[in-house]
Amino acid sequence: MSQYIQYLSHPINIYLLIKRLATEWPQVDKLLDQPTHNKLRLRVNPIENNDLSEAAEGLQNLVNTYQLDIQALANGSVKFWSETDGREIIIQPSDDTHRLTAADCYLIGKQTLIEDYYENAIQWFNETIKRSDNSTTDMLFQSTVAKHMALAYYRLGDYNQIKRLNRSVESRLTCRYLDTTNRPLLRLTRVKVEQMFDKPDIVVFHDIISDREIDIMKQLASRQMARLMTLSKSTVSSGRLSDGSWLEDMDHEVIGRISRRIGALTGVSMNGSELYSVIKYRVGGYYVNHYDVSVYRPFIGELYGLNDRIATWVTYLGDVQSGGATVFPLLDVRIEPRKGSAVFWFNLKSSGLVDYNMMHCGCPVLAGQPKWIATKLMTYRSQQLHKPCLLDKHLFNYV
Repeated sequence: MSQYIQYLSHPINIYLLIKRLATEWPQVDKLLDQPTHNKLRLRVNPIENNDLSEAAEGLQNLVNTYQLDIQALANGSVKFWSETDGREIIIQPSDDTHRLTAADCYLIGKQTLIEDYYENAIQWFNETIKRSDNSTTDMLFQSTVAKHMALAYYRLGDYNQIKRLNRSVESRLTCRYLDTTNRPLLRLTRVKVEQMFDKPDIVVFHDIISDREIDIMKQLASRQMARLMTLSKSTVSSGRLSDGSWLEDMDHEVIGRISRRIGALTGVSMNGSELYSVIKYRVGGYYVNHYDVSVYRPFIGELYGLNDRIATWVTYLGDVQSGGATVFPLLDVRIEPRKGSAVFWFNLKSSGLVDYNMMHCGCPVLAGQPKWIATKLMTYRSQQLHKPCLLDKHLFNYV
């Protein structure tokens, strides 16, 4: 019994125990969901996520009250100064299990930020960054940490640090030529790729379509332009202000050639993909926040049908003087329309689950010529050999 008392005498151990119960309890609860275990299940008071938040708040209260060294605490040591004689006191951890992870430091930092202790929150977020390996930690987590740290600096009025944070996140992004060695259709082509976000991937292909191909697409689409309607085609869409038309590969040899090029660039099968949606946004034209999956379900992570839209390709058929950017608000990504370029992303994870980070919108065109785009939506069908389902449902597909 004494070893348990000694274990729980360390504040980090108390936090880690509550964290373990909060994260692992759902699995235990599932095992207890049997008729023979119902009585035991009723006697157990489950630990929930709010308990974990309260544990993080408790650690922060200790830091504020006793002016604990945050870096030492994150490493498992309780370091403070005696109130009687002012000497430094350090309670060393018994082993490395006392160390906090990047996720732990982030949770405590976020709780500290909520309580308006901005300087302490920044220290916790710095410990988060130290524990994050750039090669394995996805950009979504790092950018989320940077957002909260930027908010703390903003409240302190330190705007130079905010600029530094933006540069540090963007430094992970790359511009490169695509390796076309194993892509016969593109083997002699130099394809310029700009990475806009990492995990989930958002990439821009520059100079990927010629002026002649653009002119042909616009000429074909202009013959049947009409105001875009809702999915039921019974009313004008209130979520977008634009005109549109549809093109298919058989309309012109150039259209089929572009489709084959997209398939070679992305590794996605174009069989069963939807028709090109050529859209024209005049001044004031826009498209509100939306997902490109075809069916909306109330529960995040629900598996969709085999014909849902696995990926989106948007070709920019002209420059826009001002406005008209494609924006992913949950990822802080903004892509300006540039003639001849195209942006590509996956809407589904490799398992077929919806990636809810991919909500996006088309900003209103502010001035200049209309914004022209050609959208190609690739479906989940026929991707078995190209983008097979992986056992880890949280993995993403990559270009």
